[in-house]
Amino acid sequence: MKVVQTKLSRQTETGTASTVAWLPVKSNVRVGTVLSLDGSDVRWRVEAQWMTQDSSLINQKWGLELPPSQRTER
Repeated sequence: MKVVQTKLSRQTETGTASTVAWLPVKSNVRVGTVLSLDGSDVRWRVEAQWMTQDSSLINQKWGLELPPSQRTER
């Protein structure tokens, strides 16, 4: 499946929250689109979209192949 790297933002009580996510490529999702993630009631606005690639190429382990002494999670 093709996915696109997307910057999302939303207004909060204390300012603006933002995140970067890999979303499925869809022709109706572009900069300015408002959407929700995983059926949540929280609405995000698409701020930017960058590279597109196949989802199987995304590294999902985030360093878990490293020895425990070199990992940064606590």
